[in-house]
Formats: sequence, C-alpha cells, structure tokens
Amino acid sequence: MNEKDKEESIQFIDKKEDEILNLLSKAHILFIHLPKLHPTACEEWRFYLHGLQGLIQHRICVRACPEIFTNNNN
Repeated sequence: MNEKDKEESIQFIDKKEDEILNLLSKAHILFIHLPKLHPTACEEWRFYLHGLQGLIQHRICVRACPEIFTNNNN
C-alpha cells in the first residue's frame, strides 16, 4: 500500500479506533509469547481477537457506507 492509499484508508478510522487496534496488536504479540498451557489457546485467542477487530471494522464500514451497512443508532 502506498502512502496516498494509506492516508485515504486512515480517514475512516478515528483516533480511538486506531488506538484500540494498536493495543489489540500489542496484546496479541504479548499473548502469543506466553508459555503454552493448552493446545487450543492460541486458536481461541485469534478467534476472539478477530471478533474484536471485526467490531471496529463494522464501525468503519457504517461510517464509510451507511447506505449499505446498518447501524441501529442511525
């Protein structure tokens, strides 16, 4: 992704959402380096992490294309 594309994509993300995504990324890095106590822990972690990322993505989609993505607050 070139800088112009990156700048355009960032317009849809507000500062708090960007901060949340960065914190999730940091939490992921910390978690995957913990000692493995259960064989499916990392799979479950990724599943729920993707769910949290999806919530932020939905917020962005609602703002970017409200005619397509629904929001009960509209």
